[in-house]
Amino acid sequence: MYGKVTGSSGGKECRSAERAFFNIIKKYKHGFRPQKTADARNAFLLECKSADPIIISKIISKFGRLRS
Repeated sequence: MYGKVTGSSGGKECRSAERAFFNIIKKYKHGFRPQKTADARNAFLLECKSADPIIISKIISKFGRLRS
């Protein structure tokens, strides 16, 4: 995901992780919930204990609320 923030790509080996990130979508009966989606995606990224919180914040601010 960091590669996407910086404008590059992580290559083929990162596609499954990117897909998992974008597959996290929170909804309710009236539709998409952007903040709940961003919170769930943030929790997903925080599972990596070595991840830099500043980088995670940048990823969430750019891609956290997107519905893909």
